[in-house]
Amino acid sequence: MIFKLLKGYIVENRKKICILIFAVAIANMVIFANSTSKKSQSNYTIDTIYNQMPAYQAQAFNVKTNTLNEVVKNKNVKSCEFQKYFGGVKYAQDSYKLGSYNDKHFETFKNKLIVGNKPTKPNEIILPKVLYDEVGKDDSFNISKDLNEFKPFDISLRYVKEYKDSNNIQQIVDENQSFKVVGVYDMT
Repeated sequence: MIFKLLKGYIVENRKKICILIFAVAIANMVIFANSTSKKSQSNYTIDTIYNQMPAYQAQAFNVKTNTLNEVVKNKNVKSCEFQKYFGGVKYAQDSYKLGSYNDKHFETFKNKLIVGNKPTKPNEIILPKVLYDEVGKDDSFNISKDLNEFKPFDISLRYVKEYKDSNNIQQIVDENQSFKVVGVYDMT
C-alpha cells in the first residue's frame, strides 16, 4: 500500500523530484570536487616521484673510509652505491658534473645507455647526451652528430672541484685530464 502511494506521488511530482535530485547531486559535486581533485593531484605527484626515484637515498661527500664502512655494514641499509666525483666541467657556457658511476648507481638513477659501452678502464667515460651534443658542435673533435655513427674518441676536459681536506682547510682542484669517451647516456 505504501509503495502504491509513493509511486503515485513520484509520478505526480516527477518534475519536483528531478529538480531535487539534481540539486543534491550539484551540492555533492561542489562540496567534494575540491577535495577529490586535491587528492588525485597528490596521488599523481606521489606516483610520478616514485617512478622517477623508487628508493630513499642519502648522499654524502668526502666521507672517511671507516665511516663509509660503518654505513655499508649497518643492517638497516639495503644497498650502497658509490660514485667518485671529479668535479664540475664547464663546456660551452654550461656546467656539467663529471663523475664515475658503477652499474648499480647507473640503474638506480634510471640512466639509459644510448650508444657505446660502459667504461672498463680508469680513463674511459660516458657522456650525457646534452654534453655530447655540445661537443658535437665543436669541429675540432671530428665526431658524428648522428649517434648511430658513434665511435669512441679522446677528449680533454678541465674540471674544478672544491673540498675540505683532513685538516679542514678549503682546497680547490683545477685539472685538465684526457678521457676516452666510450658511450653516450640519457639522464631521466
